Amino acid sequence: MRLLPDDRFAQAEIVGGWWNRQNNPAIDLVGADREPVARSIQFLGSIKWLENQPFDSHDYGAQVRHMLAVPGANPETPLGRRITQWCHCRSSPCGVLGT
Repeated sequence: MRLLPDDRFAQAEIVGGWWNRQNNPAIDLVGADREPVARSIQFLGSIKWLENQPFDSHDYGAQVRHMLAVPGANPETPLGRRITQWCHCRSSPCGVLGT
């Protein structure tokens, strides 16, 4: 797992979440240049705790559809995901980080 600062997101000074008043959509990870009101969004991401299925095209499609609800996000905003999958190994849970 990589932690900020990261050269890919050099302008991301703050990481938080975003949701509207109906709590739909709720974006788990928003990397921004400042708070409380960002001038630019550096990345968006999703955190999923999955026991029986991988992060799939349905999850990714929902993330793509919801990203434009975030003020300042655009189709070029990088998307990522943090997936924790439960597995049968000695150090459970097994974390898998994807982009």
